Amino acid sequence: NLADADLRGVNFTQAHLAHARLEGAQFDETTILPDESHWTPQTNLRRFTDPDHPDFYRPPGYWYGD
Repeated sequence: NLADADLRGVNFTQAHLAHARLEGAQFDETTILPDESHWTPQTNLRRFTDPDHPDFYRPPGYWYGD
């Protein structure tokens, strides 16, 4: 549960964020997402947290029930 966390500048490279709760969390352009891209206001974080998202990101070597 990362809800309401200050995640500005955090490096999530290859992190497993499936089902992570990020409501109210703070990000900025220095936040590195699991796919090594940087957060922007247009970032759809469901891509990293929702396994049912059509573009769900799976880090290398990660298996999630398929």
